[in-house]
Formats: sequence, structure tokens, C-alpha cells
Amino acid sequence: MFTLMKQYGRAVLICAAAALVFGILFRMQSGQKTGFIELVYEKAMEDMSDDNPMSYTDAEAVKAAAARKKPAITYTYTKVLSGSAVNLEAMFEAEDAAGNRIAAEITDIVSPLGESILYLTKEDRKHRRKSGDTQSFLFADTGIYTVYVKAVDAEKKQTYGQYRLPVTSN
Repeated sequence: MFTLMKQYGRAVLICAAAALVFGILFRMQSGQKTGFIELVYEKAMEDMSDDNPMSYTDAEAVKAAAARKKPAITYTYTKVLSGSAVNLEAMFEAEDAAGNRIAAEITDIVSPLGESILYLTKEDRKHRRKSGDTQSFLFADTGIYTVYVKAVDAEKKQTYGQYRLPVTSN
């Protein structure tokens, strides 16, 4: 019995002390609130008001931003020959809803075989490390390539486009 008390005595004392401390904490009183949890909750929520959060926003401005049209991308074809450099960025223009010019980004170029020729690996595509300059891009073979374009306006509205670009030999 003595060894049992010696082994578990410390644990019994710690549990008794913890029970006493928790009992004191949970019996605290402040006005009508009783207990530690209620007091902490009251203290945390005392600065909160019952105002309607919808009154802080301009509903009409939110509706107007949501109804804003996406940017428009315009594709102007120029003849592309295999083996000669072409400025692909000059073929694509974009405008926002107000008619202002914005940048159109070429996100990928896919060969007739279905492989990306703008990125060397999937890792490059993930980190957007292009293998070629789209202002002076060289198509090695003839065929119909697919060009993916993205435009983003100042309001973060996005438009994606997919355009077919024929590359000829003469």
C-alpha cells in the first residue's frame, strides 16, 4: 500500500490542485455572468455591436462591379510562315468594359500534335517560364497551332480565348 501511495501520490495531488483551480475559475462572478468561460466570452464580445454589416457596403456599387462585362480579345490574323519569326503579341489586343486597351497575355501555344511548344516541361508551365519570346516566335513546322490568350482588366475580370493559327510554308 505504501508503494502504491508513493507511486500515485504525486498524480493525486496534481489532480486535486487542478480540480481546485478549475473550481475557482468556473465559480468566478461578474454581474449576472458566472464562470470563467462566460466572463472571457463577455470580455471578448463587449466591443461587438449589433449593427447590420450590410449597411457598410454600397449595394449599387457591388452590383455594378458584378455586372461589369469581361474584357474582349480581338484576334487579327497575319500570315505566318514556318521558319520565320513572328510577333504573336501584335495579333492579339484586348479592351476592358470601358473600351480601354489592356494587355493580352499568350498563355500557351499548342502544336498540331497537341504538345505545348511555349513551355519545355510541365514544371515550366506551372511556374510560367516560357521557352520562347512571343514577340519574336519561330514556328519550326507547318500546321494549325492553337494559341491560348488571357486578358485581365483592372477590376480583375478575366477572359480566356483559344485561337487557331495556320502556319504555312510559303
